[in-house]
Amino acid sequence: MLPDIVLTRPDRDRLANIVQALGLRSQSARADFLDQEISRARIVEPAEMPRNVATMDSHVVYRDEDTGEERLVTLVYPIEEDSSTGRLSILTPLGTALLGLSEGQAITWTAPDGRRHRVSLVSVLFQPEAEAPAPTSRRARGAA
Repeated sequence: MLPDIVLTRPDRDRLANIVQALGLRSQSARADFLDQEISRARIVEPAEMPRNVATMDSHVVYRDEDTGEERLVTLVYPIEEDSSTGRLSILTPLGTALLGLSEGQAITWTAPDGRRHRVSLVSVLFQPEAEAPAPTSRRARGAA
């Protein structure tokens, strides 16, 4: 059973464009899992995103349930990937698996070699949506 996941509308839109571009370049195998996750996610506006959910550019700690090892990574777009600094591309199966999870949730994903792995989201240390200033209404700014 798959855990419920949440994505922001802007993340969903940008990721859907990446999936479409990969499909046009006959690289759809790299994007199939991401496309499936986008399709099943609950979509919210950035200001509505719970603070304990892994979004794009979030710094998260996950646990490999097979080994017990915990790692800190940042979920990034493919062009920003840098494994030496823990910047994990969303196009990797692990990156896709972590996206949209809430703290405490776990998911099983399949590696390119066909082996299945289970990871759980331990904590979200930084989430851009949680750091953004709260939107103010026109009334709150004194507009009539």
